[in-house]
Amino acid sequence: MNDAGYRTPADDMPVSALRLFEATPGSHVLLRADAPRFTVVAATPDYLKTSGSTREALIGKSLFDSRPSYLHHEADTDLLISLNELLATGTEQRLTTRHHRHTSKPVTGTDGGITHIIQTIETVTQEATDQAHSLFMQVPLSVYILRGDELVIEMANAYTCSQWGRGEDIIGKPLLDVLPELGRQGYAALFREVMASGEIRQLYNEPITLNRNGHEETCYYNFIYKPYYIDGGTAPAGVLAVGNEVTDEVLTKNTLAENTQRLDMAVEIGGLGDFSVNVAADSATYSRQLMDWFGLDGQQSSLRTILDSIHPEDKARVSATYGGAIAGTNEGKHDITYRTIGSGGQVHHLRSMGTTRFEKGAAVSVTGIIQDVTEQVLARRRIEDTVTERTHQLAEANEALQVMNRELQRSNQHLEEFAHAASHDLKEPIRKIQVFTGRLKAQLDGQLSETDKGLLERIESASTRMGLLVDDLLLYSHVSQRPHRKEEINLNEKIRRVLEDLELHVQEKSAVIKTAQLPTIQGYRRQLQQLFQNLISNALKYNRPGVAPEISITSELAEAGGRPYYCISVSDKGIGFEEQYASKIFQMFTRLHGKHEYAGTGVGLSIVKKVVENHDGFIKVDSKVGTGSNFKIYLPAEE
Repeated sequence: MNDAGYRTPADDMPVSALRLFEATPGSHVLLRADAPRFTVVAATPDYLKTSGSTREALIGKSLFDSRPSYLHHEADTDLLISLNELLATGTEQRLTTRHHRHTSKPVTGTDGGITHIIQTIETVTQEATDQAHSLFMQVPLSVYILRGDELVIEMANAYTCSQWGRGEDIIGKPLLDVLPELGRQGYAALFREVMASGEIRQLYNEPITLNRNGHEETCYYNFIYKPYYIDGGTAPAGVLAVGNEVTDEVLTKNTLAENTQRLDMAVEIGGLGDFSVNVAADSATYSRQLMDWFGLDGQQSSLRTILDSIHPEDKARVSATYGGAIAGTNEGKHDITYRTIGSGGQVHHLRSMGTTRFEKGAAVSVTGIIQDVTEQVLARRRIEDTVTERTHQLAEANEALQVMNRELQRSNQHLEEFAHAASHDLKEPIRKIQVFTGRLKAQLDGQLSETDKGLLERIESASTRMGLLVDDLLLYSHVSQRPHRKEEINLNEKIRRVLEDLELHVQEKSAVIKTAQLPTIQGYRRQLQQLFQNLISNALKYNRPGVAPEISITSELAEAGGRPYYCISVSDKGIGFEEQYASKIFQMFTRLHGKHEYAGTGVGLSIVKKVVENHDGFIKVDSKVGTGSNFKIYLPAEE
């Protein structure tokens, strides 16, 4: 040891050089390049003051044995790696720990080899460190550091833990132990590739499937994966990852893309095109679909060029509509159909709908949709032509029908006159036959044989039936024509009057007739009288031998074809008939029994059906041989 207190081995620096080093401002320590010992050769007063140590306690000792207390346990391994890296590369190395920044610079000898290392130590205040750490932990980005080939999570901020659905206990654990699903998705290989290549990797809208809170979720991130170096190191020690979740943006973008695709399909299917007019530049931009319709070469043209493609007969109207739109007419909206002369001279019928955008009261742009309505216009014209033709044909048919109707009215009138005349002409001979037969029978009384009497009786019976038939035919001809006006008729009152007219017949048959409450309807009084009189007379006539007739008349509401009806039922317990005759019994002159069994002309039920039809109703019948018949008359319940 010399007078200055230095231990100066033979190969050490001169004392003058050491004194010069100690006079250097700042906290520095001079180390011999004798790895792994790194012997302390000299230290500045600031270093001694800051460390609270003495020169005697430091000089000649290993840096790691002589480090002051405030440096103990603070990244010794990282510092040793940093110093070894300096010896290997000959370049300055930097290392930052929680409280200090270490800068190590090489000192070379005459042969160019590294003989010493100057290390400068700067204190990082706790307050600054805490603030930086707090800011880092609160930043709304996913930030984490992975170290080594095992990808140990050295640091991860709160946002990262939240994104992963994990707690702060993940620090110090291998990434694939915390998130094994990332290995299946190739991210472990990606991290190792970044460390091996030292190149930054950027991923955008990257899908990542994470097992969060017990179920898998696919999220999207923008990531930057950057090699992480220890200060002064040349080989990456790990990966610094900074990520931002963009799931909402990606899903919105995907939805927008899908909607755009649907819109494009709808535009194509619907025969649509879109356009945008720049009012100031007096030009328009339009979709490719419009090029063919307007006969244009590009997707942008001046308004003059576009107007030249419009049919001459429509050009003035289109110009006026466009002028009104940019002037603010109808709030700048327009809806107009016009013709264009497209490629090859083809005429298109187009419908344009759009809106004008204004800024500070001035029109800036006009945007809208154009639809090809050529087929609709031509179809409408074909329909109009067809309607015109059919209307003309209908007018001719109506005129012919009116002529036929007038002829039919004259014919009906003639028939009615003929029927009245024929009935009187027929009834008079029948009356004479009956009178003369009676006289002949009286004059020859006692002179006639039984055979002669039988013949005269047959003549009388035949003339009587002929008279009834003439009366029924006259009655049918009357009911075939509807009266001009209906009136309100209480069917209860109508049935009462019918039973009064049939009182003797009812008494002779000892018939039992039950009538429920019946409705009041709009109808023809005389025709309804004939309807119920015929039905009740039939029920009295066709009773079972030896059994008094039982007739029931009821009513109920019914529906047919979506329309309400009163269903009036007239049922009996008579002889009935087979179901196959249900539709035939209403035909004129139809008789199911011989004239000697039951009297009648076979016209009565035809009259009943005609009366029901005159009232816009219909009639049905259910019958069974030996059980009876049930006639159901359906009359409208509303007028």
